[in-house]
Amino acid sequence: MSLEGLYREAQRDCIFRQVLLDRINLEQSARYVHEVRYFSLNRNKFNPEADQPYKMGTHAPWLTRNLGVKWLRSDVFVYDPAFTLSWPFFCSVLIDHEGYHAQEYFQKPDIIRTKHLNGCFEIRIQEAEREIRACQNQLDRAKFRGLSEEEIALIERHIADFGKEVAAQRATAERF
Repeated sequence: MSLEGLYREAQRDCIFRQVLLDRINLEQSARYVHEVRYFSLNRNKFNPEADQPYKMGTHAPWLTRNLGVKWLRSDVFVYDPAFTLSWPFFCSVLIDHEGYHAQEYFQKPDIIRTKHLNGCFEIRIQEAEREIRACQNQLDRAKFRGLSEEEIALIERHIADFGKEVAAQRATAERF
């Protein structure tokens, strides 16, 4: 069975989800990702809105987050809502977006460690800037992945929204 066919099975039945994730070639992101894991808060009842609002997330190792240790690979968690995406967009989010976060945490752990050291405005700015970079990487590879115009527009909206967040946080921080 092809990966896309296995993805369709994973969309219908969560028992196939980890099997699929174990078979996906992470391409350039493989050296930065330790493991891709399926995670659902409620494996018996699929409700994307209630279970987990995020589709995927990259989790840097404790030593990277807290001590700034370089060259450690991150885990990527894939939640139920990810399986509502088209196959090309699923791969784009996993490899190009979350893989980019894993690469940044691997090479520059201080970008995540500052979360624990700086004030709340700086935290929000840095988080939004990390999302902009990951979204831009995703956008740069959109044609290669065969994303639809709607999916490309969604990524562009995310970049614009995160840009507004950065501007708003900087404006608020300047008042204090």
